[in-house]
Amino acid sequence: MEINPAKYYNLSELLDFIPWIESLPALRRWVELDRRTNNYLKAVKYVGKGTSGTRYHILGENIIQYLVQAEEGKLEQQLTHK
Repeated sequence: MEINPAKYYNLSELLDFIPWIESLPALRRWVELDRRTNNYLKAVKYVGKGTSGTRYHILGENIIQYLVQAEEGKLEQQLTHK
């Protein structure tokens, strides 16, 4: 599956591109941690009410950059929030 650099992806679509995360709740926690620490994905957070809840959207270009850096070993992901 190819990533369109100009498209914003939601978490359920992002799950297809991140092979080491297998569930949506784990992906949500991982994106929240990324936003609080390094912000590699530059996720945009939308806070809704009721059933719409909190949603995250990530630009395809940022996903591509993240995956390339991850493959090259250039990322330093923090495991906890400071």
